[in-house]
Amino acid sequence: MRHHLASQTIVSGSGAGNTNEEWSRAVEMGGDNAVTVTYWAVSVTTGADVPSTVALELQGSADLSNWNAVVTGMTLPTTQVPSYQVEQNTSMVVPWPYVRLKYRVNGTQNARMMLGATLDTFTAKS
Repeated sequence: MRHHLASQTIVSGSGAGNTNEEWSRAVEMGGDNAVTVTYWAVSVTTGADVPSTVALELQGSADLSNWNAVVTGMTLPTTQVPSYQVEQNTSMVVPWPYVRLKYRVNGTQNARMMLGATLDTFTAKS
């Protein structure tokens, strides 16, 4: 099932040397055990305010309070916008009943990126 987690979500930097983190809403896995994440950059600030990195992380939870990293290392280019990425690999099989995305921006306080993301849940065949 497809879940739209971000359409035109703006994530912001928090100052030089700092990381700003934001999270999507939680998605219940239901009877599914795997996900595919699709994410894209819509626009980005330019000049001195270009974010140094914009990263996404898939997280899983059993109780909606404690979250664990499932897949890290998903990144969006900050100099080639718009861009489009699909993360689909065997490590996307998740043992948690809930998942969400964490968005992380490194950059100046004025660094901004507008992004979108969907999460498709499905049952992986073993």
